[in-house]
Amino acid sequence: DNIAVSNCIFRNNRAELGSIMRYTGSAGNSSFTNCLFYDNTATLTDAIYAYNHDLTFTNCTIVNNTVQSAFGVFGTNQGNITLQNTVVEGSHNRSILITGAGVLSANYSYLKGENPTGTGNIDGTTITDVLFTDVANKDFTVQVSSPLIDAGNNAANTETKGLGGNDRIIDGNVDMTATIDIGAFEYQR
Repeated sequence: DNIAVSNCIFRNNRAELGSIMRYTGSAGNSSFTNCLFYDNTATLTDAIYAYNHDLTFTNCTIVNNTVQSAFGVFGTNQGNITLQNTVVEGSHNRSILITGAGVLSANYSYLKGENPTGTGNIDGTTITDVLFTDVANKDFTVQVSSPLIDAGNNAANTETKGLGGNDRIIDGNVDMTATIDIGAFEYQR
């Protein structure tokens, strides 16, 4: 089964197996663009799990999701998880747990506490705060000095607006080059 989801919020979900989503047994490809995932809890496994299914996250913000201590936000077995222009931050020990033949690839993304291989990723082992506006009040837009501003890959996202309704691909850091931000929201000056 193939699905495509854009401009959605997944929040406050709780489940034993895959609190945000769990794909098992059905080969396919699913994509998520400009989506926000926050405050989800998986009590036994990963928050997002793919078995024999490929998942792509483009310009998503995945924050404050809680998982069982031995697992990660993402789990895969014989499925591929691709992150493009995506930020992963929150209360978990690691971002990915791979078993079997699964693969995580990240490009132009930020995974707190990790420095994945790939093109254009922000080192989450040295940059520990991406400067969200107000995490306590669930405002996951970014402040003016955030490293996520103008740090993405323009070719990865064909949407013209971010989750908050702001235009995509603008010159947010005023360097005379219009570049898409990492995450679901586009910074506006």
